[in-house]
Order: sequence, then structure tokens, then C-alpha cells
Amino acid sequence: MNPDRRGGFALIEMMISIFLFLVLLLIAADLLLESSRILHHSSRRATNPMPEFAAETLRQDLRGATGVHGSTGLWSPDPLRLGLASGETIVWSVDDFQRLVRSERPYLAAVDSWRWRQLSPRLVEVEVRFSAPGGETYLRHAASPRPRNARPTSEVIRLVVALRGAGGSGW
Repeated sequence: MNPDRRGGFALIEMMISIFLFLVLLLIAADLLLESSRILHHSSRRATNPMPEFAAETLRQDLRGATGVHGSTGLWSPDPLRLGLASGETIVWSVDDFQRLVRSERPYLAAVDSWRWRQLSPRLVEVEVRFSAPGGETYLRHAASPRPRNARPTSEVIRLVVALRGAGGSGW
């Protein structure tokens, strides 16, 4: 053993260990950002699941419909009347209280605008604009020194759905 050689790390060993540490740090930061994005998305869904439920119910009604009554092909704020194979008619509209209703049952509150159009005999496009509560993430709100009222944000549900109630695979 050489008596002049001291114990410790060489410069190249130190640089490699710092490089590996930085790579691990970048991976951890990316995981932290992704988890906070998922938490924000999940907390928004948990506090107000109705927009997703209303959109899915409307999508199912459109898919099961055999036709649309009263269509002009242009955007219309009028009620959307969907005929089913059973002969029943389902009506989607916005009532006087700014609620999206399906045959008199409210599905979504704080609707700013509602419109629909028939793109082809078997294709319908629907757009619903509504105000959703809360613009802050859960963590930012929880970390604040005092509670704050979150400002509502404007959101849009936009669907383009093929009517499949009459059967067949064509549009």
C-alpha cells in the first residue's frame, strides 16, 4: 500500500455519484408533479361528480336514440328530443333555474349555455357550458393560513355521438 495515497473518493467517482443523484432527483420530481396532478383531478371529481355523470347519461341516451325530433342542422338552444326504439321520447333541456334536465329530472346545475345540432341523420353534437366550483387545488387550499372562497371556473362538456338505436353499423 502506498503511504502517500489517502483514503476517499476520486474526482471521477464523485462526479458519477452526483450525476446518479441528480437523475434520481429528476425522476422523483417528475413523480411528485404527476401525483399532484392526479390528486388535483381526483379531488375535483370527488367534490363534484355530476358533470361526468350528466355527460355519460347524455352520451348513453344519444347512443340509444333512433332519431332526433325537430332538428334544423344548425346550433339550437331548444330542447333535444330523442326518440327511442320503444317509442318513448327523452327530452334534454335547460330549465328556468339554469339546470340541465333530462325529462324533468335535474342532472347539472349552474349551466351557462346549452346547444346542440344534428351533423348528419345519425350524428349529433352537444355542447354544455357550466360553472364548476373551486379553482384551487386541495393542497394549496389546505396550506393557506385562512380559508378562502374558491372562484368558480367555466367548464365545457362537448359530445359528438352517433345514434345507434335503430341498429346497423353506419353513421
